[in-house]
Amino acid sequence: MAVNLGSSRADQEQEADQELQGYLRALLLAYLASQNRSLFAARCLVQTCIEAHRSGISLRDLEGALTVAGLQSGGQLLAPLEQETALSWAGFALLTLEAIGVPLHTEAERRGARAGELEAAVTAAQQGMRRLVAQTVDMYRGGFDARRMLLQQALATPKGGLGPFAALMQQNTRLIILTLEVVRDAGLPTAAPLGASVLSPAAGEDPNSSGEDPDVLHEDATPSAEELRPPAEPRVEGPGDAGKRAPGAAQVDFPTVHGVPMDYVYGFLPDQRRAELAGAVGGDVARLERRAAAVRLQVAFTGALAGSLLSVTAFVEEAFSCYREGFTAQAVFNQLQPDELMQSGIVLPIAAAAPAEAPTGVLLAQWLSIAYIALAQLGVERLAGSNEPGWAWAQAPGAAGGDDAVSAHSVAAMVANALRLEDERESGVDAARKAWLAPSAAVALAPPPEAAEAVAAAARLHAPLPGSFVVLPDADLARSSPAVALLRRQVGLVQQVRELVIRKALESERSTERGV
Repeated sequence: MAVNLGSSRADQEQEADQELQGYLRALLLAYLASQNRSLFAARCLVQTCIEAHRSGISLRDLEGALTVAGLQSGGQLLAPLEQETALSWAGFALLTLEAIGVPLHTEAERRGARAGELEAAVTAAQQGMRRLVAQTVDMYRGGFDARRMLLQQALATPKGGLGPFAALMQQNTRLIILTLEVVRDAGLPTAAPLGASVLSPAAGEDPNSSGEDPDVLHEDATPSAEELRPPAEPRVEGPGDAGKRAPGAAQVDFPTVHGVPMDYVYGFLPDQRRAELAGAVGGDVARLERRAAAVRLQVAFTGALAGSLLSVTAFVEEAFSCYREGFTAQAVFNQLQPDELMQSGIVLPIAAAAPAEAPTGVLLAQWLSIAYIALAQLGVERLAGSNEPGWAWAQAPGAAGGDDAVSAHSVAAMVANALRLEDERESGVDAARKAWLAPSAAVALAPPPEAAEAVAAAARLHAPLPGSFVVLPDADLARSSPAVALLRRQVGLVQQVRELVIRKALESERSTERGV
């Protein structure tokens, strides 16, 4: 862990604890998102483990921090099985880095942060993990890369599917291979060589052939090293620029630190550690921070779709930070690449052969817009940026729904109604929030008057006449309707934003009372 050697022991312990908590939070959010079949989130988990390993953080450190965090949350952080699985994933990644000899940072070596840990007693489960890691690393050096691994696993899978133990072993093997491919692609130094090239064909194999049946599609296939390269940075839209450019148009590499992309874990580190890493990217710090904010939003969003309350809370907090920094909603969304949005549908059934990232991109743009609009309607002040039309609205490429202004007004009406119902339920807005909120904050949703009139006219056109039809309640509608499920999630998101604003207001009021 990176601590200031010139500070007091208490300060050093506090800095080390903050850094450990940051790594733990990054690890948990990436793990939760990866459970929603997101390969991008799994890469973020490996990225986190690489930087944690190089900073001298061990699996034992993470296990202790997770235990404490679970107790502090009253057991609500993760279920016991989820906690065990998350630690197992981190353990395989960290043990893989240890097995191939990825070096620590200089400051971690100087402090001897992990001295004597390898000689400490380990459990039988950890011994088994080490054996699997050693076996997989040896196979990888012999040419058993991601492509060959997937082919072998596909051929070995019986028609009736795998049993729980075999499926777990395959998953662990894939995680180890993914870690090796990320290390290989980043060009990190290792004590043990990983071979000439993980992409070289095996003996007697056609180099232009993948060796797989072209008619078989593996949805959860781990990519090769080429696919694990850092994505190119999209063009960042300025305030009010709501262009519908597909993410990832520009071909500019994102900043890396020590050869590893830092666009995910960067934002979870303490200020001092970020300042140290900023020196490694030079003038690209601002670009790294913009990109990092978008990646954290995407990972939190993916976990939130799977029903994780921790991920929902993280998404709202990240949206709040982006809003306060003055980033437009479209500029944040445009930082993401199409392949980073790919995951299996979990909210809506997908009937058409649309790109895998399309539904996720549309939902992410909706969530980000809802969060921005809710913050604006609550009067939260933006510390930077302008209030040009369109700054609070994000649109995914190819999204249906007609005119942006009409869609924005419909969402704004939903948000306003949800906030009104919450205020009525709690008998008014908290006085502390009123004192903290900026009265001058304005909502700018690109709403020309004719767009507002179009919404009103459509509502009048479809309004039912008295006695025109009989309404019959459907008891199963709430459980069976995707539209109701989406609306519930959207209302829940608005409620989470409102709770965050109230909490921030109370914290600000307490700080003022203490004279801070």
